[in-house]
Amino acid sequence: MTTEKRHFRYFWFKSSLVAGTALAVLLLVQSITNYIYVSRRLVIEQTQRDARRQVGSLERQAMQMHLDNRLQLASLLDELQKEEDRRCAWIKVVGPDGQIIAQAGRPTSRIVSGERVQSPLKNRPPIWDVREGEKGQVLVEVMPIRLSPAIVGRLPEPGPTSSMPARPGERAMPRGPAPARVEIALYLEGSLAAFGPLRRNMILNCSAAVALLASMILLAFRIQPYIRARELEQQLELARNVQRELLPPPKRSIGNVDLAAICQPAWMVGGDFYDVFTTDQGCLALVLGDVAGKGLPAALLMGLIQGAVRASAGSPAASDHEEACRRLNQVLCVRTSTERFATLFWAYYDGKSGLLRYINAGHPDPLMLTETPGGAIEVRDLAESSPVLGLLPAARYQQASSLFSRGDLLCIYSDGIVEASNAEGEEFGRERLRSALVENWKRPPWEIQDEVLRELRNFIGSKPPDDDLTILLVRPGAKATVQEEPGPGEAQLVRV
Repeated sequence: MTTEKRHFRYFWFKSSLVAGTALAVLLLVQSITNYIYVSRRLVIEQTQRDARRQVGSLERQAMQMHLDNRLQLASLLDELQKEEDRRCAWIKVVGPDGQIIAQAGRPTSRIVSGERVQSPLKNRPPIWDVREGEKGQVLVEVMPIRLSPAIVGRLPEPGPTSSMPARPGERAMPRGPAPARVEIALYLEGSLAAFGPLRRNMILNCSAAVALLASMILLAFRIQPYIRARELEQQLELARNVQRELLPPPKRSIGNVDLAAICQPAWMVGGDFYDVFTTDQGCLALVLGDVAGKGLPAALLMGLIQGAVRASAGSPAASDHEEACRRLNQVLCVRTSTERFATLFWAYYDGKSGLLRYINAGHPDPLMLTETPGGAIEVRDLAESSPVLGLLPAARYQQASSLFSRGDLLCIYSDGIVEASNAEGEEFGRERLRSALVENWKRPPWEIQDEVLRELRNFIGSKPPDDDLTILLVRPGAKATVQEEPGPGEAQLVRV
């Protein structure tokens, strides 16, 4: 895939990342702004409303009680401050001269100067500020209050002695109570309870925005590894198809020999393989190997071994066969590390003599099933074995032979079959494999193979196999023809 095609293919994915990141930033900024607005502006406004309500209540109580001295006013302020102890930090009344008439609580500081307190509050913005109190932040607000003249005094008559002379043309103001101011300080914490659910939702929104932004940043950092992983996955899928095409058809007949085989990798590609082909001398070569490990390294070594076997397959004579195995072992010892070894069962079947010549390089012993004259099924192991390939450079390999008559069944398998375990850790085992072969003895090899795999899957359940599964069944029998079906590697057997 070219660079341009790759960039175009992931353009929408990258665009989604950019859009998601922008949305996350916008959501986070909006959530923080709303949280600050609620925590500051709305709480302050609510506290101001509470302060004015309390001052109004104080003014009404003073009028109803007909307070006429400062001691009574101080007592009323104490009661109000004690009732609102958790809410009201202090409250004090200031006269027109800036002196404190009465107060309750302990003020931490003055909000305004005496001159500002004496100035008219009408048609002026409220005087307020946020200060630190003994138990947290408080809102301090100054507002006018109407009290009895006996407490705050009266306005002086306009005239030569008045500090506030009447302007020319103005009508003299009647005498009345002097203006008083009340300074009340309420803790902001008391107003937060009203906005608790709203703040909680905003905190959740902020958390969601942070999580979304973190996810987008993480995806942005992982986009290139993800693209490379996807490309590697595509390459592995291609390698799997190539590996599958290297294997012979799973159901076929060569001469009068029926064969059925299957190779299922535990991963996308595996280290198991089988091969069946005819040599120049007219013998049928049967090969099944298992490379240590799984995945791509095992698959690469599998391709090397399969190619080497094909290239060196010649005479079934013992000397040629043993020498070919020896050279293959030396190649693997030189070219691979010690943990990359392989087991191999490599046999030649001569249909004329009915003789099976084989070398077993550390592979699980194949099973040979023969029907006795009494109708019983005899199962024996082809137990002659040699060292595995790729570990010992000086290893020697010895050919063995066995009679392979018409109607007999040869089962070659990898250790993934017998070592497949269920959820309890119990292995399928050779005995279950023997029983499955005996029970389905009379069936064609491909049907026997299907029954073995069915019992294996029933045994392991939903647990995926831990190793590659490979099995090859061979039976010399009646002559058959092969009719090819659509698709690579598939064939249908038709008896004649």
